[in-house]
Amino acid sequence: MIAHLANYYALDWIATSFTFGSMHYVGERNRVGFALGMIGNCFWIAFGLMAHSWGVVVGNVVLFGLNLKGHFRWKKV
Repeated sequence: MIAHLANYYALDWIATSFTFGSMHYVGERNRVGFALGMIGNCFWIAFGLMAHSWGVVVGNVVLFGLNLKGHFRWKKV
């Protein structure tokens, strides 16, 4: 089971951690969440390329763009 956790160099686990962190910080109204989301998206894209999962790649390219947009349009309420 431990070997299975390290498939794809554990990129999926790293990406999941950044994604959870991103959601937490955006929920707390902190702009850092968007940056964490973009880092997570990069890990998801790398994972998708290694796993030949084009849906993951395309989806995370789009999500990266949305995170980038959110980061630059952020206004503290």
